[in-house]
Amino acid sequence: MKQYCMEWMRSQRRSLSALMTLVICVTLLSATFTYANAWDTASAAFFAPQDLAGRVFFTGLGENSPEDYRFENGEKLSLQRHELAIPVFAEDETIAELLFRLDIQVGDEEAVLVDFSSGVPSITIDDSFVCEVEHVVADPCVTRYEPNSSLAWGEEVVAQEGADGVIPHTYRVRVEDGKITSSLHLSTGESTMQERVIQYGTRTRHAKVKVLDYEGGTINVNGEELSYSKSLRMIGTAYTAGIGVVNNITATGTQVRVGVVAVDKRVIPLGTKLFIEAANGSYIYGTAVAEDTGVRGNVIDLYMNSYEDCVRFGRRDVNVYILD
Repeated sequence: MKQYCMEWMRSQRRSLSALMTLVICVTLLSATFTYANAWDTASAAFFAPQDLAGRVFFTGLGENSPEDYRFENGEKLSLQRHELAIPVFAEDETIAELLFRLDIQVGDEEAVLVDFSSGVPSITIDDSFVCEVEHVVADPCVTRYEPNSSLAWGEEVVAQEGADGVIPHTYRVRVEDGKITSSLHLSTGESTMQERVIQYGTRTRHAKVKVLDYEGGTINVNGEELSYSKSLRMIGTAYTAGIGVVNNITATGTQVRVGVVAVDKRVIPLGTKLFIEAANGSYIYGTAVAEDTGVRGNVIDLYMNSYEDCVRFGRRDVNVYILD
């Protein structure tokens, strides 16, 4: 009887061991199947933050750009999905990373509204809503030049350093089934760009002539090569006989005519042969001779046939070539 009982107990232990082994195998197989099935059937977004491009709308953000906006660590938020609202605390993360951390998937027909207009920023996930959103456009720094009579001709100083900025635009957007169905431009804000201001000197009494080419060279005039020893950047003006105190005789006793120019003889000696053109190439006066005076410093006065020609020429930068 005793021997029979011992055999029965050993058989029971073998059965229990076999049963436990079977249970463990089934559990492992089930877990493996579940994991493999999830990996095979779910998209990569299931294991990473969703790509919410075009489905996240920021309002009340002001001048800050919504591109890749990150919440501050510990920032209190209100999260609402349809009728359910819960408070959450953000980490240093984007909206996509926040929703991923909270295990919230945004449906294909849903969009996300992030509202900063109240004390506690709110996040709303819904299929339809109307909101005002800000969109900023880059406004690169520009340079503005302004005259300064206290500076000599050719001198420049930076009066204000510039900085790039943005121009904010406000739109009213209607979202239905997670997509924009209409958009209305409401306003354009002021640019935050700061101009770079450079002041340039206009004082000519003791102005220094800006030499463009110390070495000289040649210029082609109607097919003829003219040699020059030096080129200068000067202020060009215009005059004609019968206007003001101008008469028909130059300071050197010659008759005024097109091709005669007035100079400061300390800058360009009288009798010097010249070739003159606008600095930007928009006008060519041509060959000339310095025969008249009446200007000071880095100014050259070009004789014109009429007052109308003088007005059209105005005042402009010119290149003056000293011909050999």
